[in-house]
Amino acid sequence: MTACKTKFKVGDFVYAPFHGYGTVSKILDEHCVYPVIVTWDPEKIFMETSSSFTADGYLTCYAKTDNMKLTVVERRHKHRTLLNRFRAFLKGE
Repeated sequence: MTACKTKFKVGDFVYAPFHGYGTVSKILDEHCVYPVIVTWDPEKIFMETSSSFTADGYLTCYAKTDNMKLTVVERRHKHRTLLNRFRAFLKGE
């Protein structure tokens, strides 16, 4: 069997429109259709605690649309700065 090649790594913080935010918990070594396993944020679980995705990040291998695609959330964004600006806005500053 051949290993699946994917851009995802264990520990990646990811987002999927249908599920929300989660973490890549496992990449299956053996060749399979859905090798990327994601564990969802426990506070916002909608239906299931984990899901599997194709190597390129789709929920199904048949319907490849953006609303079913998994993306890595960039940790380099300035979310803390934006959050502080939003808090200041709410306070009227």
